[in-house]
Amino acid sequence: NHPYLLVDDDITYAPLPASNPYPEDGHLDLPGNTDISCVGNDPNVGENLTFGVYFGNTSPPPLLSNNQSATTYDLPRLHSYCYYYWRIDTWDSHGEFAEGFQWHFRTNPNKAPSIPEYPSPPLGAANVNLTPILAWSACTDGDGDPVLYDVYLGTTTPPPLVSINQTSTTFCSAPLSCATKYYWRIIAHDDYGGYTKGSLWFFTTIVNHFPDVPVISGPTQGEIEILYNYTAVATDSENQSLSYEVDWGDGIVDPWYGPIPSGTVMNCSHEWLLQGSFTIKVRAKDTAGAISDWGYLTVTMPFSYEPPHFRLIKWLLERFPDAFPILRSLLDFN
Repeated sequence: NHPYLLVDDDITYAPLPASNPYPEDGHLDLPGNTDISCVGNDPNVGENLTFGVYFGNTSPPPLLSNNQSATTYDLPRLHSYCYYYWRIDTWDSHGEFAEGFQWHFRTNPNKAPSIPEYPSPPLGAANVNLTPILAWSACTDGDGDPVLYDVYLGTTTPPPLVSINQTSTTFCSAPLSCATKYYWRIIAHDDYGGYTKGSLWFFTTIVNHFPDVPVISGPTQGEIEILYNYTAVATDSENQSLSYEVDWGDGIVDPWYGPIPSGTVMNCSHEWLLQGSFTIKVRAKDTAGAISDWGYLTVTMPFSYEPPHFRLIKWLLERFPDAFPILRSLLDFN
């Protein structure tokens, strides 16, 4: 009963319609990431078959792929709760053709991801540092869809949105305020309207302490109009980054430099234009705004050395103001 083609006295049969469809015809409530497949049939053993794939949500379905050798087709994500129709046509290498049967199935309603759980910091945590990394458990999706996360964080309830459509289950917060209660929540969702709102969590940040007094290092003696290099360093008990302000004692105050990590040496330089004794002052400020006490270093410009015998001469000139006029003139001592 098969149509045939005579080729060199051999009988070549046409292919048979594709069979064994997956999903089965009439299957209901399939996930949106369903793919289709079937079995190609031909009475001639070893025949090379090609297939045309028809698929869509109308009947008859439109052509989706032609002349493919595979009996499977990787579909895009399907709409939720929708009927789909499909057919596989078969060709052999001699141009013989078999139209396939039309099958259909229905997808299920979109399933939302599971609820986010296991928050870090844990619910009600206290003394949380000012740059916490929020973390939560990965969620699964009933349809196998990729899960995205929206992060809400703030001092009000409900908290404001701070990150959207992220794939990671962690969030690095910007520096927070000290001794403050923060609320946060994660909403997990897919790209097809399914979402699950997590519980409202909260934590309280640490009480801020002032940074340590900066330690200043550098030369304490020198000459005017020469550039001298100095360093200053302080640490912060909350490990916040620090900025530094430098007062050179001659009316020059450098603006705040930083922030740089706690414990990192800050380099600075200065030259004095006038002679005298000057006190360098440096203070540190953390990212929460707490400012340390001043650190001090006194420098003398210029530095001069008085030998012991010069002290005796100086005493004689002061003791006898009218004596030694030539010596006074040489030493410019008046």
